[in-house]
Amino acid sequence: MTVTFSSTMAISKRKLILCAIAICGYASVKRALVSLSAVHHPSPPAASSLPKSVNVGSESSAHRRRLSNALPNGGCEITWPQPPPANIQITYAASYPGCGARMTWNLVEALTGLQTGDDWNNNGRGEHIVTVKTHYPQSNGILVPFDDKIKRVFIVVRNPLKSIPSFFNHIYEMRNHLPVHSERAPLEEWLKWRDAYVDTEIAEYKKFMIYWMDRFTPENRYIVTYEGLTDDEVGGEVTKGLNEFLGKAEGVTPIDRESVPCVWRAVVKGQPPEKQQTHAIEVPPAVVAPPPPNAVASVNDVNMVNAEHPPLMQQFQLPFTAGFHGSNVEQMQGPNLRRRLDPAHQDSQRKGPDYPRPYTLDQLDKMMKMLKEVAGRYNNEAVHDIMMEYHAKVAVAKAELGGEVVAQPPPPLAVDTIGIAPLQLCDRAAPISLEQELQVNKEYAQCPILDGQLDPKDTTIVLLKGYTVYGRTGNNLIEFMHALQYQRENDVVIGVMLDSWVTKLITSMWMAFPTDNLKGGFMDEGIQQWKAEVERAFCVKIFVNDDELSIYQNVIETSAKEMFQYKHQERMLEYVRFQMHNLRTLFRSYNRGFGVNIKNERVGKHVFCSRCNLW
Repeated sequence: MTVTFSSTMAISKRKLILCAIAICGYASVKRALVSLSAVHHPSPPAASSLPKSVNVGSESSAHRRRLSNALPNGGCEITWPQPPPANIQITYAASYPGCGARMTWNLVEALTGLQTGDDWNNNGRGEHIVTVKTHYPQSNGILVPFDDKIKRVFIVVRNPLKSIPSFFNHIYEMRNHLPVHSERAPLEEWLKWRDAYVDTEIAEYKKFMIYWMDRFTPENRYIVTYEGLTDDEVGGEVTKGLNEFLGKAEGVTPIDRESVPCVWRAVVKGQPPEKQQTHAIEVPPAVVAPPPPNAVASVNDVNMVNAEHPPLMQQFQLPFTAGFHGSNVEQMQGPNLRRRLDPAHQDSQRKGPDYPRPYTLDQLDKMMKMLKEVAGRYNNEAVHDIMMEYHAKVAVAKAELGGEVVAQPPPPLAVDTIGIAPLQLCDRAAPISLEQELQVNKEYAQCPILDGQLDPKDTTIVLLKGYTVYGRTGNNLIEFMHALQYQRENDVVIGVMLDSWVTKLITSMWMAFPTDNLKGGFMDEGIQQWKAEVERAFCVKIFVNDDELSIYQNVIETSAKEMFQYKHQERMLEYVRFQMHNLRTLFRSYNRGFGVNIKNERVGKHVFCSRCNLW
C-alpha cells in the first residue's frame, strides 16, 4: 500500500486537534475551531451594519405583528400576538401531557407573532390560529373539526419517566380544585395513582407517538424534545430549528434567526429583554380585553398562558383518572382568559416537597419495552435516537431500584430527518446548531459499498486487522480517523476485521456490543445488528472471518502506523469538517454503562465521562 507521509509538524497539528476533541469533547474544541475558521474566511458583516428587513407590502403584514420584534445584534422586543392572515396554513402542536405544551404554546406565539389555539377551543379562536395544541390520541385530547385541513405537525416529546408524573401533578390539582401548576402531589397520592394507571399511560404514550409519526411524512413533521427546549446550553439552538419549521408554513413569517435566542430566553427562561424588565410586574390572573394592535407586552403577560386542558379537567372531582373526555361539557374558559406561568420548567411554580416519583420494576420494564418498540418502528429517523436515549435513562432508574438491566445497543445516528436530537457529551451540550449538524450528516450519508453500488470484483479493500497499534488510545483514534480519510480520498473501501484493534477502540469507549456476554459468538443477532449500524455510521465494511473477505479480489493490508502517518489531501478546514463529523458520530453513542467490549468486559459510563471531566 502506498501512503503519503506528513511532516512531524503536520502530524502534531492533527494529533492535537483530534486528541483534544477525543479527550475534552467536541463542545470544548468547537470554540477553538471557530477561531481557526475565522483565520481562513472573512467574518460576515455585523448585524448592526446590515439593513433591517421589514414586512412592507406583504399580504400578511396588514394582518399581524410579531410577538417578538427583532432588534439589532440579536435583540428582541415582546409585543402581543395578532390574528393570522386568511391564508394561514395551520400546524398541529402535538404533545403527550406533561411535555411542555404550555411553554411551547407561548414560544410559538413569540416566534411567529400569531395567535395559537387548542383542540378544545378554550380561547374561542377557532381556525384563526397558527398552531393548534392537542394531546390526541391520548385520552386528554381530541381532533379539531377542521382536522382535514391540517397537513403538518410538530411533536413535543419528553421522557415518560418524567412526563407521566408531571401529568399526574396536574390531575391532582384538578381533583383538588387547585390552580394549575401550583402544587405537587404528595408521594402517597402518586403511589395510589401509579398503581392504578401508569400501565395505561405507558400504552397511551406509545399510541400517541405512533399516531403522529405515521400520520405525517418526514417533511411535514418536526420532532422537538422538552429536554432540548429547556436545556441551558442548546435550548436556543433547538428553538431555531422549531422556528425554521414554523416558517415553512404558508402565511407564517417567524422572527429573524439571530433573535431567536432572545425570544427563547424571555419565554422559556423568564429572562426578559433589558428594555422590558420594568414591565414584568405581578398581576392576578383575570379576563382581559384584547390589547391595542401596537401594545408592548410584559414578559409576565407572555407567561400568562391560555388554558391548556379540556373543560372536563377544569371541574374534575373524581379521585383518580387516567384521562378525560369532555367534548359535551360546558366551556368554562372565556375567549381571552390567560393564566400566568413561568414556563422555564413544567413544575417550576409547584409548591410542596419535590419527592422522586418511584416506579415499580415491572413498570420500568414495560416502559423500556415500549420505548424500544417505538424506536424500532422508526430505525432511520431521529425519533429512534430520542427513544433509545430515554430507554437508557429508564434503564438507569431500573438499575438504581435494584433491577437487572439487559444491555441495549447505543442509538445509531439519524441522518435523514430534521428532528435530530441535540448532541450532548456526559450531560454537556455541544455548541453546534441542529441545522448545521443535519446538513453535514446528509453530506456524508452516501455509502456506495453498503448501497449495492460497487461490484466486489472491482472494489479495493484496505484492511485493518490484528492488534498491533502505534501508540495508545489517542493515537489509535487518529489511526482510525485517518483510515476513514484515506477511504474518502483514494476511491477504496476500508475493511475492518471484527476481531481487531479497531473494534477494541470503538467498543471500549463508544459503541459497546449490545450484550452482557460474547459467549454467543459474533454471529449472534445483537452483534450482527451492531455490525450493520457501525458499517452504516462510518461507511466501512466489517468482516467476521476470512470467508466473508474472500469475494473481494483486491485486498490490501495496512498497519496502524501507516494510517497514523497518512497526510490528508484536502484543505485543513475540509479535513477538520469531515473528522468532526466522524467524532460526533462516535460521541452520539458513547458508552453509558451497558454492553461489553471486544474483551467481553462490561463497559461503564464513568470510564468515558471521567476522562472528559478531567478537562
